Amino acid sequence: ARVNEVADRAALVEQLRREIAELRAALVEGGGGMVVTKQGEMVSAEEMLRRMHEYHEQERARIEEEGQAEAARADAGARTASELAHLAFAAA
Repeated sequence: ARVNEVADRAALVEQLRREIAELRAALVEGGGGMVVTKQGEMVSAEEMLRRMHEYHEQERARIEEEGQAEAARADAGARTASELAHLAFAAA
């Protein structure tokens, strides 16, 4: 499950990078034209690019935080296992 989660995160980051690149290309080709969001809102390509970049940064930060939390849980589990092994050895 952990491998799939990491793969899903990597795929999400790659998808966001592709979307940002596509919006940049549209901005250059269209001379800063307008685009319609999924919600039906009309915004400039520049604004859409800014929003996508902001979303990408938020997702990157969230993924990084989740990774750090997972590493902390793994470290805590390893310490607990080590302490239990030490106690078992001392009791024997």
